[in-house]
Amino acid sequence: MSFNNSRYYPLIDKPIVVSAKTRSESETLHQAWARLAVWVSAHMNFLSQLPTNTDPSVIVLPHLPLLIIQGSQYSFLFASREANGLTVSHLA
Repeated sequence: MSFNNSRYYPLIDKPIVVSAKTRSESETLHQAWARLAVWVSAHMNFLSQLPTNTDPSVIVLPHLPLLIIQGSQYSFLFASREANGLTVSHLA
């Protein structure tokens, strides 16, 4: 089982700590946020499907740190999963 999107064998069992999105000068913060939201939603879905000894209805996923980088500007966000399964990201 892989804990990240890499196929590089030494990284397969290493979880992702911070998801980062670099953006071009022409991409807006909103566009970068939308792209990162797709990734983090898939990441949350994956984490919610990992086997545990806990009842799935009570599993609480951690908040995930996110980073958007454009040149020397950095935007820090975090994502969380609500009880209804919706993934929400917040600009910090």
